[in-house]
Amino acid sequence: MIIETLDQIPPLHQTRLPSKILMANPEYYDILYAINPYMKTADGHLNKPNKELAQIQWKAVYDKYLELGFNVKILQGLEGYPDFVFCANQSFPFWNQKTNRAAVIISNMRSDFRKEEVRIFENWYENQGYEIYHVSEKFSFEGNGDAFKHPDRPLIWGGCGPRTDPGVYNEISEITGWDVILVPLTRPEFYHLDTCFSIIDSKTAVVQPDAMAPQAMKLIRSVFENVIETGLEECSKSFTANCHGANDHDVLLQRGNADFEKKLLKNGFNVHALDTSEFLKSGGSVFCMKMMVF
Repeated sequence: MIIETLDQIPPLHQTRLPSKILMANPEYYDILYAINPYMKTADGHLNKPNKELAQIQWKAVYDKYLELGFNVKILQGLEGYPDFVFCANQSFPFWNQKTNRAAVIISNMRSDFRKEEVRIFENWYENQGYEIYHVSEKFSFEGNGDAFKHPDRPLIWGGCGPRTDPGVYNEISEITGWDVILVPLTRPEFYHLDTCFSIIDSKTAVVQPDAMAPQAMKLIRSVFENVIETGLEECSKSFTANCHGANDHDVLLQRGNADFEKKLLKNGFNVHALDTSEFLKSGGSVFCMKMMVF
């Protein structure tokens, strides 16, 4: 069901969440086209990354997850897939309570440049024994870039507009058995939900309020006890809302945002500030660079 009012929000109900991390090696990471505002410089040229530095930055993120005790699985980069490193977009893993098995919904990427990435990820999930689901080809759907499972409710927050079609969530609700709150995105620089919204834990969310429809913002404030706002400029320039609440107390994020870090610390979280500047050029930071899997 698509939820529109507070009285429709499902009650607390614990569901199994993924605990491992999948990352994709950035060996072939590059900016060869522009499909979001960050991929071009102010003078209209492609915002080319320093590839050597990108490797170092990716390794630091990988090492941090290991330090925090995560089992990290790695997909090797593939030539011709420069955005492959942003592995939050190609799929939406979930635990199928009907069959008691790990399952995944495969994405339908909006851009032709990224459509072929999906096949590689689908093969990986198949080899891991996941149940594989597809949505109708008429809909674009960009996985965990737009669809977020709420930690302790049978509920999905569904970003829609620039990359994911709102109509797809009826199918996703039917596949998963969970309700959906649509979050229409309203600004071009926030083309995925993960650029302006992050669930840190079951009670805490980070949000950029100007990036989404007012009704969605109202529901976010009603469901989460703690809503940490991030400013429009810091969110668009430093991807503060693309942080990752890796567990109930550790948050990984792009470094250099003192005010935002203070807000996280005030709420009792450990802050792990990392440099992902070479990936910001392509429109992604920590959250985009990983996928939580079973």
